[in-house]
Amino acid sequence: MAVQQFILAKIFDDPTPSGLVNNRYLRQLVDLFNYTTLSEDQQKMIFDLMLLVGRKLVSVWLHMQKYEEIEDRLIAQARSSPISKADSVVFLE
Repeated sequence: MAVQQFILAKIFDDPTPSGLVNNRYLRQLVDLFNYTTLSEDQQKMIFDLMLLVGRKLVSVWLHMQKYEEIEDRLIAQARSSPISKADSVVFLE
């Protein structure tokens, strides 16, 4: 008796709140495959394209999160040391 080996590969990680990209974009559109007349190859092509777009959306979301963290830190730092008329240049780290 031959032993079957299974391979589990993670193809998409969605760090957005409640898996927003996966639940609203990828999963919903993949569910629509059942109602189409697309061949298996066509479905795979579309799935690969949707996966690429999903990864790009997550990348943009991560970039926005990092930007907002930096922006919030700089705003807090600027508020903690307000500019006076004597100070013409303020350096933020």
